[in-house]
Amino acid sequence: GAVKGEINWKRSHYRFRDPRLAISKDAVNSIPSTKNLKQSTGIVGVLDKALTNEATGGGESEPFALLGLIGENNPNADRNRFPAPRPTFFHQACITSENDEEGKEFRVQSFSVDGPNRLLTLSTGSLISDAVPSMQLVDLRIYGDFVDHYAVVVDEVTFDGVLVTAQSLKKFTGTAERPIVAVFDTGLTGGLLIRDFWDVMQRKMIEINKNPITDTEDKSDTIHCFQSVSLSIKQSTTPQGSLHIEGNPQVT
Repeated sequence: GAVKGEINWKRSHYRFRDPRLAISKDAVNSIPSTKNLKQSTGIVGVLDKALTNEATGGGESEPFALLGLIGENNPNADRNRFPAPRPTFFHQACITSENDEEGKEFRVQSFSVDGPNRLLTLSTGSLISDAVPSMQLVDLRIYGDFVDHYAVVVDEVTFDGVLVTAQSLKKFTGTAERPIVAVFDTGLTGGLLIRDFWDVMQRKMIEINKNPITDTEDKSDTIHCFQSVSLSIKQSTTPQGSLHIEGNPQVT
């Protein structure tokens, strides 16, 4: 985002209501459990004031700990932008069996979020059955992304009734074709466009709405306010795993 700030990585005590959820012994040193409460040591990212205001909309005055729902980071990320890769929450968390004396640990493989009921469900297997429509994920880490975001290739995106595809943007800009990619973020209630994509769409909408007879002024500084946006994404026939895409993607 446009807001700059710092994240301080701290070792912290996790307390889980569900006794089956714990911090993996392989990820960090664990602390013995109490009778009714699992207490483990894990790593959290504590946001500074600027990033806290951005993440909470100004609703938090105290330092805000960030728990991302992503399983893997990118050990090969640009160290100038991301100096030290840290383990994500899902990379540290595990699910154990209450009846297993050996304390076997199972990695979190999938999750679901029920926002209205404030319910997060974690699973050691897939929560998507073969009968449920799904989307094929793409791994953006090969393009420099610092974590394995939940991303999909967008076939079509419609801004205020104007249909846009990777092919149509290629014709409009005269540059190489770049796939349009959408990233799903459980901590975001709206939609964001990267600056390059935003600038192209601004130029396109201004050109479409321009009247060649009456509009004689330069409208390069005009900002088009989008009223509606819709995405079209093909249904996947193989919900498991990630798909490789060609070209440098532009992210919605």
